[in-house]
Amino acid sequence: MEVLREVVEAVSTLVSEAKFVISKDGLEVKAVDPSHVAMLLLRLSPAAFEEFTGEPTEIGVDMERFKDVLRLSKPGDSVSLQYDGGKNPLVTRVGKVVRAMSLVDPASLTDPKVPTVNPPAKAVVRMEELRQGIRGSESIADNVIL
Repeated sequence: MEVLREVVEAVSTLVSEAKFVISKDGLEVKAVDPSHVAMLLLRLSPAAFEEFTGEPTEIGVDMERFKDVLRLSKPGDSVSLQYDGGKNPLVTRVGKVVRAMSLVDPASLTDPKVPTVNPPAKAVVRMEELRQGIRGSESIADNVIL
């Protein structure tokens, strides 16, 4: 649940609508902010989920609606997402609450080209440590350079 909430939060900081690509390799989201300054490329493997099944598909998601659905959750709740294709809604189950969320046509959403970047270094940081550092910097500055 927390992973999904963080994904939705990260994507919604850049765009109001996003294309979620579901495949056997997991979930992928690419997003570029309207001014083309920031880009997000996020991939979650099936191992990041308790259960991951389904046919490959693309769905367009209104991020504010998705955040509203996730706000219904309590700590420890599971979130289930079910999409039957076509113009059907995305059915979400959060705890005991079931909601149908209309989707955006994924064809109307741009698919940003991801540049090939060969960074000179790589760092692995535990998510909780990064989160704590960013929260600690909020009172000092409006942005953080990593």
